[in-house]
Amino acid sequence: MNLKKENQIKHIAIEGFDGVGKTTLCNLLSKDLNLRFIEKPFKNFFNSNQEEKYIELRNNFNNINNELSIWFYNISYASVYSHKENINKNIITDRFYASNYAWSKITKNFNGIKNFKEAIKKFGNPDLTIILYASNDVILKRLNERDKNDSDKQKIMSASLFYEEVKKFLKKTKQKYMLIDTDNKSEIDIKNEVENICKKILKI
Repeated sequence: MNLKKENQIKHIAIEGFDGVGKTTLCNLLSKDLNLRFIEKPFKNFFNSNQEEKYIELRNNFNNINNELSIWFYNISYASVYSHKENINKNIITDRFYASNYAWSKITKNFNGIKNFKEAIKKFGNPDLTIILYASNDVILKRLNERDKNDSDKQKIMSASLFYEEVKKFLKKTKQKYMLIDTDNKSEIDIKNEVENICKKILKI
């Protein structure tokens, strides 16, 4: 039995490219459905005033051995399933395994699928992953609305490849997922659509 099953946790993961609206959606759903929203799992190990230490540690792992970097994030995901405040809870996360895999392939050309399968076996995986899709033009518009100087705009040309790798990973690891095209939908439209899906999965 893995950590997630052992601790009776129900989990929805929201995936998508930077600026597509993941965090906004997670916040809306966490309030409407009484879900525990976990944005940066590894921060569970730090006090609220230790943001800089967390960022420094994360950056150090990002700049070293690919396999260690992947395990840094996978262990942070394990903390989601082991943290005492999440036991017997319904939780929602902004990203999970799939993004870690996709970016390791895109930025480091590292195909560590074996590492992820081991993590899933030991720790567990989301009950459902919802992929928020948007075209490059829409992503760029949303990033500009968030911050005209947003550094994430530099990665925009990787968006199509990112989505391909996310779907490929979820299929390879046999995880349940749904893709929602958000191009012509408002935040409320997206929230309502995903909320109905979550209610069925979480049985609430």
